[in-house]
Amino acid sequence: MAKDKKSFLLYADMFGGIDLLSDKQAGEVFKSIIEYVNGKAPQTKDPLVEMMLMAIIERLDKDLIKWKQAKNQATASDR
Repeated sequence: MAKDKKSFLLYADMFGGIDLLSDKQAGEVFKSIIEYVNGKAPQTKDPLVEMMLMAIIERLDKDLIKWKQAKNQATASDR
């Protein structure tokens, strides 16, 4: 995540996949998301957790690209 970005979105439509996981697995996904957005590389040995995490990270990365583009446009219009 960008240094000056202090938040991220989790989408309600992610619940379907999370709901299929055990509470332990869902907790691992959540902790891994927090690690990822803080610049760490989360690791898991659970294939279901990995699959869910990959889908969420892909969405987070797309959102980050959009955020950077919007920030750049706002900076450019301030000039």
